[in-house]
Amino acid sequence: MRKIILLLLTLLFLFSATTFAEPNANENSAEYLSQKAKESYEAKDYDSAVATYTKIIELDPANSEAYDKRGSAYIYLKKYELAIADFTKAIELNPQDKFSYFYRGTTYTKLDSYKTAISDLTRALELDPKNGDAYNNRGWSYDQLGQTDLALADYTKAIEIKPSFVNPYINRGEIYRKQSKYALGIADFSKAIEIDSNSWIAHNDRALCYAALEQNILALADYEMALKLNPQNPITYYNRGLLHIQQKHYNSALNDFNKAIELDPKNSNYYIDRGVAYYWQNQYKLAVSEFEKAIELDPQI
Repeated sequence: MRKIILLLLTLLFLFSATTFAEPNANENSAEYLSQKAKESYEAKDYDSAVATYTKIIELDPANSEAYDKRGSAYIYLKKYELAIADFTKAIELNPQDKFSYFYRGTTYTKLDSYKTAISDLTRALELDPKNGDAYNNRGWSYDQLGQTDLALADYTKAIEIKPSFVNPYINRGEIYRKQSKYALGIADFSKAIEIDSNSWIAHNDRALCYAALEQNILALADYEMALKLNPQNPITYYNRGLLHIQQKHYNSALNDFNKAIELDPKNSNYYIDRGVAYYWQNQYKLAVSEFEKAIELDPQI
């Protein structure tokens, strides 16, 4: 009887050891690590995602997808140079990798390397002509280089491919606004708001168009909505303050400039226009003080 009990205990121990050892054995499998990395990435735990993709790469240095995914995680961590290095390695391993060209090009825009970004995004579009995001991002790069016609063409193509994509409407609308084509700008910003009613940028920029057309009630309504959607945004306070100055509502303008400066105390323009509001109220000493502060912040004014 004693031998039987000992045999049963031995079998139970072996079964338990095998059961608990099995997950540990799988922890280094490609399937387990890939799932773990995916879960971390989707949970926006990008540090963990990077760590896991690094393990995958150590196990399989030729895994171009792992470089792609780790590079994407680095973008969210704002580690752009590391992201570019990973996308470059992925392209080296797979020269037809359209995603790596797209993401590397997009990362270059974040580093203001627009010519290099255009080169990569053009290659991404050669590999995938239906990538609306690539057209939008290349359009943005052209826009930053002052190549407005090329930017407009790319934004329009992005909209054609992806009609529910908000960004190219906003970007194209902003070009139209700068060109004083306010009706076209309003049309694009309105479409962006139709797609995404929570876009404070679209409300802010449409307000600028309305203000330029002296449709002040509509402009103020859009500024109000932009601030409701993003109350920590100094730009809209500043823009609304400028409109208040045009309307000679100087106290309202000062309230808005005060809030803009509270949120962003390093912007010299906010002090200049607060000084202008004081000037029109005949508060000349306060106006001079504001202008001096603006010069302190930006001696090149």
